[in-house]
Amino acid sequence: MIDNIIKNILREESEVKEMGIKINKLVSRQPGNYLVKSMKAKEKEKKEREKIKLKQMKFDSLVESLSAMYDGIRESIKNLDWRELKLYPYQSHYYIVFPRKIMSMCAAFNKLYDKIQDLYHYNGHYLKLFRFTNELESMHATINGYMSDYSNLPKGVSSINLYLDKGTLNRTHFPEGLPYSFLGLNLGVKVYRKMLDDKGFIQSGSDASESAQNMWRQLIQSSDLSCAITKYGVIVFDKNLSKEEKIKYLAEFVLDKYGDERRRRSFGVDKDIFFDSALTSQIGRNNIQKMLDDIFQYTKDNEDKQKRPYEDGFIIDILNKE
Repeated sequence: MIDNIIKNILREESEVKEMGIKINKLVSRQPGNYLVKSMKAKEKEKKEREKIKLKQMKFDSLVESLSAMYDGIRESIKNLDWRELKLYPYQSHYYIVFPRKIMSMCAAFNKLYDKIQDLYHYNGHYLKLFRFTNELESMHATINGYMSDYSNLPKGVSSINLYLDKGTLNRTHFPEGLPYSFLGLNLGVKVYRKMLDDKGFIQSGSDASESAQNMWRQLIQSSDLSCAITKYGVIVFDKNLSKEEKIKYLAEFVLDKYGDERRRRSFGVDKDIFFDSALTSQIGRNNIQKMLDDIFQYTKDNEDKQKRPYEDGFIIDILNKE
């Protein structure tokens, strides 16, 4: 009886001891298997989120910098003085040369644009869905297409160009116009003003586009220029051009416009042709009307011969008739 009790006690103690060992083993292993691993996974996930956040912040910062560059380029062109432009003549065209500062800004813009594009390409799985705005895409295309070195143009010469019509003295044309990203900055007016400084005068026909007419409208309002306007076109002079030269080119301009339709009478001052006050004062209103009448008579006398002023060297001289 006593032996059985002792055996039972010993067996129970052994079972309790064995159970304690198992429990202790279970408890000692549990943090390593669950708590520690759970904490490590949580920390890893947190670091991954922070890593993605930093990448996104860096990416967003670069895009903001690119947008600031875009604004900077447009602002620099907007504030550009026409005297800072240069014209590079090549194969009957004149290519625009921007100041080095603007060219450097454009090069930096495209470099950052390409960097952002590459960064998104290799890290897109970390970053939120991204696409450049139309403005940034257009500026990138503008710089690649209009500001890059291409053809036989020297380094630093843009492909934005204009040419002068050979058939009519200094009649201007923008064959491709201005790039979209450079619109609204008065760049065309500045280019024309630079051309005026180089050539002394330029002219346009009545078929000019609406945007071109807006540029001419700004030119004729400039205080340092003078002009004459008909429904067939406009001619603008640099005020530094001599009186003799103005009369010569004005006469050829009028003669050319007389040829645009069969006329039965000469232009009338302030009726068919308008002169600004500076040009009227310099030449004299009466002299201008006499010149218009003389040119009209010339066209009648030479109507059948189809003479052109640029081929025959026609120059009407009213300097001695004042």
